[in-house]
Amino acid sequence: MTAALAALLGSATDLAALDTVALGVLLGECTVEQGRIEVARRLLEDEMQRRLNQTPRGDRLVKIAEAAARLDVTEDWIHRRPDLPFRVELSPGVVRFSLDGIDRYQAERQGGR
Repeated sequence: MTAALAALLGSATDLAALDTVALGVLLGECTVEQGRIEVARRLLEDEMQRRLNQTPRGDRLVKIAEAAARLDVTEDWIHRRPDLPFRVELSPGVVRFSLDGIDRYQAERQGGR
């Protein structure tokens, strides 16, 4: 964010009090910021799609409650283990769990039974 835009947003400036030149500059800065936000949004969508495409066909991603039930553990147990191999972070704060991955995890822990 540009310093001028940050200063305006951080103050109680009345836009009606600005002259046309200042409003034009401000509008230009807003347009630049809008472009940066759009690029960030597209990158996030691309990353989410990439992660979804890494999920094998036929696999299903589930929320934490279903994953915990499948493992017979608490949701807290899963929350405390962000390195679980079946955890799929679609975006910051959006996490799902691979059912196929849970099955492999359980099989490994049970000696392949």
